[in-house]
Amino acid sequence: MDDDTPAVRHLADLPVERWDDETRGSATWQTLFSSDVTGTRDLTTGVCVVPVGGELAAHRHAVTESYFFLEGTGSQRLGDEVFDVQAGSAVMIGSDTVHATRNTGDRPLRFFYVFATGSFDDVHYAFD
Repeated sequence: MDDDTPAVRHLADLPVERWDDETRGSATWQTLFSSDVTGTRDLTTGVCVVPVGGELAAHRHAVTESYFFLEGTGSQRLGDEVFDVQAGSAVMIGSDTVHATRNTGDRPLRFFYVFATGSFDDVHYAFD
């Protein structure tokens, strides 16, 4: 599918994918739009959840990404800087910027992510 066909998807209907190891950290995500599952050419979106005490470990990828935090509190590493984030915070992650997301709160840290590419398969993670 690669035709930018309009679509409506419901998070409750989508599979949950998971990382839970020392290299990548602990996070789950659900892909909303990606050319391998929906008709889109220009972006990939979804929702990620970092559990209490968890972290999406430091990594980089060539594709630019953006986060919008929906729930919880945490810290966001961007290069050598660390920022506090909470519901309502937005983050822009430039190409090849090392970044990591840590849940510092007492409930799940949820964020909506957008990649500037048509497919999640285009995002090649390099963990530090």
